[in-house]
Amino acid sequence: MTAAAAFSLTVPAQVAARVTDGQDDPVQTISSPDGSIEVTVDVGDGSLTYSVTHDGTTVVGDSALGFAFQNQPAFGDGLAVTGSERATTDQTWTPVWDQYDEIRNHHEELRIGLEESSDPGRSLTLAVRAFDDGAAFRYVFPEDSGFGDFVITGERTQFAFEGDHTSWWIQNDYNSYEYSYRETPLSELGSGTSYEGAHTPLTMRTENDRYVSVHEADLLDYAAMGLEPTETATTLESDLAPLPDGTKVTASAPHRTPWRTIQIADRPGALIESNLIVNCNEPLDPEHFPQGTDWIEPAKFIGIWWLMITGRASWQYRGPTQGNHAAQTERMKQYMDFASEHGIRSVLVEGWNQGWDSYPGSGDTMDFDQSYEDFDLEGVTDYGQSLDPPVEMTAHNETSGNISRYESQLAEDPNHFADYDDLGIHSIKTGYVADNGVRIDGEIHSHHCQPLVNHHHLVYREAAKNRQMLEVHEPVKPTGERRRFPNVMTKEGVLGQEYDSFGTNSPSHHVTFPFTRMLAGPVEYTPGIFDMDSGSGGIETTRAKQLAMYPTYLSGLHMVADLPSSYLADQPATLSVGGVSQAEFAELGPFSAEAAWGHAQGERYVPVDRSSGSTGSRLTWTVEDVPEAGEYDVHVRYANGTGSEGTLSVVAGDSETQVTFPKTDHWDVWNSVSTTMALDAGDNTVGLKLAAGDSGRINVDAIAISQPGESMPEPETAPIRGPTVEEFQFVEDVPAAGWDDTRVLDSVIGEYTVTARRKDEEWFVGVMTGDDARVLDVPLEFLDDAQYVAELYGDGPDAAFDTNLDDVSVEAALVDRQTTLLASLVGSGGMAVRLRPADADDQETLSSYERPTQNVSASIDSETLTSQPFATVTVANEGTHVGGTEIELLVDGEVVEALNARAGPDESRTISLGHRFTEGGTYEVEIRTGETTIATESVTAIRPQSVAAFLDGFGDDGGPGEFTYPSGSAYRSGAFDLQSFVVTSTPDRARFAFEVATLYDAREASRGFSPHMFVLWVHDPSADGGRTSARDDLGANVDFQRSWHYRVAVSGSTASVIRADGSTLVETAEIDTLVDIEGNTVTVAVPRSAFDGEVSTFSVAAGVHAGADGTLMAVAAEASESAFGGADPVENAPRLSDIVTPSDVEQSEALSYGSDDRASLPFVPLGEGADDGGETTPSGSGDGPGFGVVSGALGTAGGLAYGIRSLTNQDGGPEDRSDH
Repeated sequence: MTAAAAFSLTVPAQVAARVTDGQDDPVQTISSPDGSIEVTVDVGDGSLTYSVTHDGTTVVGDSALGFAFQNQPAFGDGLAVTGSERATTDQTWTPVWDQYDEIRNHHEELRIGLEESSDPGRSLTLAVRAFDDGAAFRYVFPEDSGFGDFVITGERTQFAFEGDHTSWWIQNDYNSYEYSYRETPLSELGSGTSYEGAHTPLTMRTENDRYVSVHEADLLDYAAMGLEPTETATTLESDLAPLPDGTKVTASAPHRTPWRTIQIADRPGALIESNLIVNCNEPLDPEHFPQGTDWIEPAKFIGIWWLMITGRASWQYRGPTQGNHAAQTERMKQYMDFASEHGIRSVLVEGWNQGWDSYPGSGDTMDFDQSYEDFDLEGVTDYGQSLDPPVEMTAHNETSGNISRYESQLAEDPNHFADYDDLGIHSIKTGYVADNGVRIDGEIHSHHCQPLVNHHHLVYREAAKNRQMLEVHEPVKPTGERRRFPNVMTKEGVLGQEYDSFGTNSPSHHVTFPFTRMLAGPVEYTPGIFDMDSGSGGIETTRAKQLAMYPTYLSGLHMVADLPSSYLADQPATLSVGGVSQAEFAELGPFSAEAAWGHAQGERYVPVDRSSGSTGSRLTWTVEDVPEAGEYDVHVRYANGTGSEGTLSVVAGDSETQVTFPKTDHWDVWNSVSTTMALDAGDNTVGLKLAAGDSGRINVDAIAISQPGESMPEPETAPIRGPTVEEFQFVEDVPAAGWDDTRVLDSVIGEYTVTARRKDEEWFVGVMTGDDARVLDVPLEFLDDAQYVAELYGDGPDAAFDTNLDDVSVEAALVDRQTTLLASLVGSGGMAVRLRPADADDQETLSSYERPTQNVSASIDSETLTSQPFATVTVANEGTHVGGTEIELLVDGEVVEALNARAGPDESRTISLGHRFTEGGTYEVEIRTGETTIATESVTAIRPQSVAAFLDGFGDDGGPGEFTYPSGSAYRSGAFDLQSFVVTSTPDRARFAFEVATLYDAREASRGFSPHMFVLWVHDPSADGGRTSARDDLGANVDFQRSWHYRVAVSGSTASVIRADGSTLVETAEIDTLVDIEGNTVTVAVPRSAFDGEVSTFSVAAGVHAGADGTLMAVAAEASESAFGGADPVENAPRLSDIVTPSDVEQSEALSYGSDDRASLPFVPLGEGADDGGETTPSGSGDGPGFGVVSGALGTAGGLAYGIRSLTNQDGGPEDRSDH
């Protein structure tokens, strides 16, 4: 039997004794010290109930209490009061660390003895505490209670709420807390899920704006509690995590339950500021900490976790030339160098230990003190201690849910915790990944059941004994145990940042769980991501919001979660003779830096291959101040794991030479090659080029220049220790926790929060918003009378949700307690502030903070097209900080759009409002800020005339059929799957709309989307000339079955309309590109006057592919992170993923090619009057050989969407395209 299963709680004698003296009134009331909270216990009719009021208002109405047992009668009726005890507690205690330096525990307590009036005559004690900010109660089974050995099958604690309150909750899955919080009426608790209730904390807002949260405290030797609705929807009853046999708790008297807690406040921030839950826990027991507690210190740490969670490396070691194992000795030393440089205490190492072949799964081979052969445990820890300042290793213990194996290793003497202590390791991340439950003695148990609660306490005790701080993943929720075990620094138990990288978390989640999950205790969200394109979905916050998470989220161990290289500042693409320059700082052209394979000098490197570049593409540097003309050696540090040698060309000025790059043992093994080149005196340009005949497929780490015959020099300073971006300073400065004071200055659950925390003389403020951009005041009234420096890190003037998440404005100014800062936030944005006492130099060099003000004007068009913007707002910021003005757009009296109009210091900006009319008509439009109207106008909206609409089925984005997407994160599923192509016209514009399955902006392109490129070739029967092959400038690599006369092409960074001879037909400035990310549509509008004929007479060939540096991306034989695969032969492969074809032509036929022939594209006519050249007009089927078409028959674009959707349900097309 495991120690967890065998554990039994010890109940102190004074708690275990029956209550038989004092008042025995059947109704008894206890009030909080300030009288605001009142709890009434009523046994008047023999049934046990309680109720709670706040300032005279009922919060919890009469609610039943009791139990159901196995092999014993239920308990809760036929009761009498045997006595009562009352006590007052008013103590101030000093935590080892917390959100306050001192915590006051002030409450009134009532203990009521209860006994059954008839057989079996069992007795029970109900203990009730009334705090100024809520109430708590628990059950005690006295030693001589008559319960003996008992099995609880149901705890019948009810919470009868007086209204259908707004509630924030996650479903009570007793194997996970990793869900998005829902906001619903209380009566809908559990709805829309496969579970019947909710986890605690459950937080509510009453109709009179009172905030209530239900949770539990001091959970030990008991099952975790959830809440489920009863027949009365707003009355909830406790539901305990079950044991395998369906029972809930096995115990023997004396025993006691956790406290059931009810926090009550008149503002949501007061719930966070409350100490009620931690005060309901027992104090630290020195016997659990034989080496004292001085070693417990909140800290920040970095780690390789983000490398793996974003799919760039693996936990399991598969051999020296297989896979990409993250936990390698040299990589850990590199991370330790970075940590030491920036004062970060430790480096978390995951996947270092043997046994990952049984993960996920049984965990039978997990061994927590035996490392893989590529990881030197002692070498890493010794290296960390040799640094100044030293850096520790944080160990990872992933159990894969095998509790028995983990406890068997903890039972060893000495166990691995003791071994870690000897090695200087003082922090551990534990993990229990087992989605369907953990294993104890071969039997599956839920994560939150009684034995798991006890298991975690066993781990806490072993860790305390061996000086180990814990970061617990897949935990049992916190219940205030940090008072008893302050080495439990943080727990996950939340839908964490990894789900941001998957694109799962909504921005509102970030400002909801502080008022739900974080009320339970410290939360590990893993903030600090600076590479906002990480993962498959991209990060759902601005970088400034990532900074704001540190003071907002309470966590004793706070991760600096990104890769070290993500924090490094860009460097100029220069070097000197004898110097080294990293590849990632070169002028990259079409290439991009990556960080996956280990041991690159600055962690990043640049893959140079034909998947992202083409012949002539290159990396370039400037060699500065060459002392004299002559020959010099050019060295390249590289990796070539292809298994055979490759080539690139080294370029110096106008000269180039092909260089052979021998194979290396693997992609994480780096070598160097050199060649001699002639350089002029002064500055020279050198580079690495994909010349004709070069193979590419070389990862380039660095380049160096030396005198002939010298070996490649090493960097003077390890690149990983290079300068960081300016905003990383906040990460260095902000404490992990151990706060002296905490204030929540302002908040609305799910919308925004403003939190201030103090450490010593400095304050740190986090301001975060959910989905909506907004302007918030941050009053600094909490400061003392001194003058402070406010170091401000906010959303920069160019920041925008989902299009520019990186821009951070870094400013400093003098402030005092009369100052009110302005936080100008974009959607999912934030601001972080460090407030430090000003010294004499600050007072001399810095200006006092002046709140930025903006002059606002607006313009509204009196006539517009449907689906077109029609209103703009201009803001002029006269201040020295980023400004913001909240703007509302009203149509016929209703607010249809709200935004924060922002401008940088001393800057004017004009912002186009996003609202579009979908129907023609006349509308009354108003633009206002606050109560001030800026502009009004009667607007007439006109619908454009439809010309043609083509539909495509899903999943035909493999070109001729064999093409595969690049594996890089920028190339998401469906990106190049054309769904529809629609042509409309207005009196002056022709509009071409391309819809794909997935539109997004992976590269922060100027036009708001990437990496897509849309191309349209047009045959105009009224035009002369033309050509039947594609021009080389885009690299389309196709021919045509008839001549084309015009070409329209648009990517995220380019737009062009040309004639077949290459001359410009429409200037770029005259091309409108309308991007609808939500609708996955890019519309290109060009002047109709540019064309010789009528649009309805045209025939077209239209398609989509990935853009690469202004061209269509090449297709290689095999896909890579930045290359399509499936080409055979490569030289004639068409660079198109999906195209429009006539109904009788398969796409695979239209794009077919061979060693001697390129693909020959057919045209499809746009209207009945089009010259089809003998081609068949497409007809109807949405998933047939080509596209379905609606041509001319729909009249106006207002009916176009309906026509498209209707068409898809004909002739075997997709059944549900309603989202398009």
